[in-house]
Amino acid sequence: MSLYRSTYLGVYLVVDQFIEENKTKRECENGHKPGRVWSHTVPESFCGECGSRFITVKYTEKTRMSSDDAAEAFGFEREDSFFNVDQGDKPCIWISNTTAERIDEEQSAHEITPTDIHDAVHEFCQQHQADLKLLDDNDVDYVMLYGLVTYYN
Repeated sequence: MSLYRSTYLGVYLVVDQFIEENKTKRECENGHKPGRVWSHTVPESFCGECGSRFITVKYTEKTRMSSDDAAEAFGFEREDSFFNVDQGDKPCIWISNTTAERIDEEQSAHEITPTDIHDAVHEFCQQHQADLKLLDDNDVDYVMLYGLVTYYN
């Protein structure tokens, strides 16, 4: 497996939204988890550390909403509308997953004018109009920005 450092210049979304998922886990009243089960036919019933009975505990797991989560939950027009840049504990960055202009020159200078930014934002809004409406309709907390994003993929 290898990593490539990528640089993106353009419009992107910063999404600060959490999703909660109800889950269950098995543990004893002292919080110990089941160890190895020597018999594959009978589930382990008692804790090997303290002897307490294992119970099923319900809990809620809270994670940041990725673009894939949103596509599944809200039904984006295209499942891969956005590429998700995970930042750990920080809000996620969603980059448009469409073909973009590439600069292939090794050394170059490119001026970015306010008109270029306005046109890029307008094009982004046109391309993702339905997806942005779904985010708005579902009260997803996001902000649209224009800038430079570096990430590994």
